[in-house]
Amino acid sequence: MFSPKKFTILAISLAIFFCVRLGLRPDDVTDWNQHMLRATTVAGTSPLVTTRVAAIVQASVFDAVNGIDRKYAAVHVAPAAPAGASRRAAAVQAALHNISRALPSAEGYI
Repeated sequence: MFSPKKFTILAISLAIFFCVRLGLRPDDVTDWNQHMLRATTVAGTSPLVTTRVAAIVQASVFDAVNGIDRKYAAVHVAPAAPAGASRRAAAVQAALHNISRALPSAEGYI
């Protein structure tokens, strides 16, 4: 299993990766990072749970965008997006879906 430190490093690495390599506006990723942090605050989660949620959200955003670009090995989901799909829409959908599932009590605050 990953330690909390490894989850944090993974989450930060993936966020930096998206901002630098995939050409997404930094705001797309950072906006959803803020939504995720707000949801964990509203839900009153511990730092350990927050780290886990951040890692899940960032890995899902990575897989969603990589499913379109198909440049890298997937973290969890094999690439399967149709050609010409929106990277921004894929990132938003992945983040929203995983935040909502991980923190249902904070859904109205996302």
